Amino acid sequence: MERDYRALWAKRPERVLMGQAPYPVPAHLLDTAAVAGIVWDTVLTRRVRRLIATELTGATTEGQLATARRWVMLAAGLHDWAKATNGFLTRPWRHDSEVPWRSSLLSILSEAGFPPMNPDAVSALKNCRELRRHEFIGMCLLSPTVQGRRPSMAAASHWLPLCVGGHHGSWMDSPPGQTRIVLADASHGRWGEAQRGIAGLVSDACGVTPQNSPHLGPELAGVITVLITGIVQLSDWLASDEAVIDAGLTLIEGGADPMSPRWLEQRCQELQAHVRSCLGAYAAPADAHRAAVGTDHNGRTRGLRPLQAEAECVGDGLWFVAYPTSEGKTGAALLRHQIEDDEGLIFALPTRATTDAMQRRLEKSFAGTGNGVLLSHQFASLYRCPTTEGHGFDWFTSSTRRLLAPVVAATCDQVLAGALPQRHIPLRLLALTNHHIVLDEVHTYDRYQTTLLAALMAWWGRTGTRVTVLSATMPTWQRRILESAYTGATVGSQQTAYPAHWLAGAASPQGPALQAAVPDLHLPTTTTKDVTGAHRAWATATHERFPTCSFAIVRSRVDDAIATGRLLRADLAGCDIDVQVLHSRMTLAHRAEVEHELEARLGPNAPPGLRPLAVVATQVLDISLDVSFWSMACDLAPAASLVQRAGRLWRFLPLMESRLAKSAARPDVRALHVMIPGGGGPITESMARPYFAGELTSVAEVLAKQAVLRIPEGVQSFVDDTTYDLECSSLTDLRLAELIDASMRQEAADALAEGVLGLVDPNASVTLGTLTKATTPPQLLDGASDLEMTTRYSTLPSSTYLLVGGARGTSADVSELAAMTDSDNVRAALGSTVAVSGQALIGKLNSAAIASAPGWAPAHALLKHARPVHVDNLVDVGLTYDDTLGLTMLTEEENS
Repeated sequence: MERDYRALWAKRPERVLMGQAPYPVPAHLLDTAAVAGIVWDTVLTRRVRRLIATELTGATTEGQLATARRWVMLAAGLHDWAKATNGFLTRPWRHDSEVPWRSSLLSILSEAGFPPMNPDAVSALKNCRELRRHEFIGMCLLSPTVQGRRPSMAAASHWLPLCVGGHHGSWMDSPPGQTRIVLADASHGRWGEAQRGIAGLVSDACGVTPQNSPHLGPELAGVITVLITGIVQLSDWLASDEAVIDAGLTLIEGGADPMSPRWLEQRCQELQAHVRSCLGAYAAPADAHRAAVGTDHNGRTRGLRPLQAEAECVGDGLWFVAYPTSEGKTGAALLRHQIEDDEGLIFALPTRATTDAMQRRLEKSFAGTGNGVLLSHQFASLYRCPTTEGHGFDWFTSSTRRLLAPVVAATCDQVLAGALPQRHIPLRLLALTNHHIVLDEVHTYDRYQTTLLAALMAWWGRTGTRVTVLSATMPTWQRRILESAYTGATVGSQQTAYPAHWLAGAASPQGPALQAAVPDLHLPTTTTKDVTGAHRAWATATHERFPTCSFAIVRSRVDDAIATGRLLRADLAGCDIDVQVLHSRMTLAHRAEVEHELEARLGPNAPPGLRPLAVVATQVLDISLDVSFWSMACDLAPAASLVQRAGRLWRFLPLMESRLAKSAARPDVRALHVMIPGGGGPITESMARPYFAGELTSVAEVLAKQAVLRIPEGVQSFVDDTTYDLECSSLTDLRLAELIDASMRQEAADALAEGVLGLVDPNASVTLGTLTKATTPPQLLDGASDLEMTTRYSTLPSSTYLLVGGARGTSADVSELAAMTDSDNVRAALGSTVAVSGQALIGKLNSAAIASAPGWAPAHALLKHARPVHVDNLVDVGLTYDDTLGLTMLTEEENS
């Protein structure tokens, strides 16, 4: 390596204080280029490689794929070339105490003939944050002809500098005048020579030069620029690992020269192993059927259901599956997945409980393949996943990184976050393009979430990403929005077929026979002013009539579930039945314990002879657990929710019958008893929350005329006839307040999704300005540590607390928690976290938190967003944590 370049550091500048050379820019650039080539070969799917190659070279022959690979390597190899500038190396805007190695470095640079910065350039750096960013300077140096009109710099002609400019996950601009001063100083004299020498080195290694970079077609220029930027960002992260730097320094100290063409050869084998150890590599199961549908009690692979048999013939595109529960939709999605043998899987679900359960199922499906199944949701950091044959999970430390794993079970929030303007959007969109995406229970998405999903559908449609949408029901308005976004074509308003499956854009849906006849659903109603009292009376009567049968009550609000659970606990005390309560206002460990008990006692593997259960829950029961009840009652809810909820009735009827004594009384019809509020009067907004009163009124009117829902013939019309469709409904169909609310949800999501939609707009040129908008979070997202809450529309504040003491709180005291650094101990403590919403409740808990842990400043990052609250301080604010009911208000008796 040229001696003059030894001070041009990319990593470890502090080594100059010990008389040692830092890790030089040429070495890091070549490392990153090599990693990009490995990522191309082993991480990207054939589909993504062909997409990029088609746009870069015009075709997908082996030779053109190899050329496209070289261009991606060049983008990665040039990502940090502007670290060879005085501003980056010496950090003149920082105090001497922050850069103790600066004076030593300046001496070495001076000896090598590199001039110091002029005062005007130093002043510009101090005044403008963007000019301190080496990625921005690198982008500008690669595109010198557009300095005065950077915001309009088009991705079609300037994708390469834009990839350099976005490799830290976002794009930016700065005032032209100050930028010219800094660029002139950064590239003059010896500095320009060094930059040209380094760029020439990288170009020679990659076999292509920046001057000859191809133009992209305008329709996909934004997509390709974002995908290559994501590859560059990923490659930079991998090449910046401490182990990679240590190995490179060892080579240099042994005489290897990063300025030599042999450097890539010397590093290749080690870097291949490093990429695999960090990311793994997807491997398809050897037996597709066994992986998808499992085995029976004799170890034989189960037969395919009609839907599953057809799934094996479904090709590329967006596939909708609208089928009743227990018809094998998950197995069908896994069978479709395995048509491609090199494509990873992201399976997204609405709740953490269903995501945790799916992770366990996928671990069985992919057992023996070397793929671990990574968990990705708001509290995923609390879980330790088992390591696999090829790699562990140490690298997947953030929500964006977790989506890069070969197989992922995620909450839908982790996927929907790809539609939000944020830093690292190139890497998130790369991950969402490089996998088969399965979205389960999509009917639970409100208009806000559906609008975010539509933006991603537009992206997936342009990238040809395989997407599978599963639902027990699907409103026609939702299907129309998603299909139109994916195909880019207008979809008619004709009613969605049910049960059916279809590829977006197909002429007609397919409808294979159901595995077995599904009993019709009886929907008896009780109209009352006292809904809690009606549930109480129903529960008592149901237990008296069917004393050995488990039943469930689903309430729409947590406080109502707690009130009902409290009453049933007293009413059924001494009876041969246990009462369990499940809702979101429980600690993570408490909720997990309840979920485990419910599945053990009410799931498909439950043994006979167990005591029955009376379960009171919120909507989490609808989609969170694989359990079955003989009888159910619930609050009035939207039609799609009622149909989904009924999927927990008689879910595995033959097994349920085998567990009961032959003489035991049991219901003779499949019935979901619906409590209608208002006592016959109008259903108000306050009664209906969290739903729309107008929709619930429509459901009540249908139930008054139709006490039995034919399955499956009557499902789709029941859903569509009672659901708001803003595009097709007249103003007389909607209540003004609810129209405003629905519109606000859509407008809020539209505003957030503008950035991603701008990347795929066929009528607009993608520019630096477009990319900047897509990666600049608005104020409500700026600095957010987790995007999960932003993917759900809520006007209520929310917060997370850590319960200390008592039966359900952590045994560690506040001082121990504050000093805790061991990650395993932190994970154990965070099992006592509880999430709450609502201004009044948060106000009480904040007061208790201040009393419990004033000035909370924990040592571990995972504890910073959960304020400790000691159980003793709950009483002072009128709260308590009940061992069965969870976090609740003190009753008058308890207060006294």
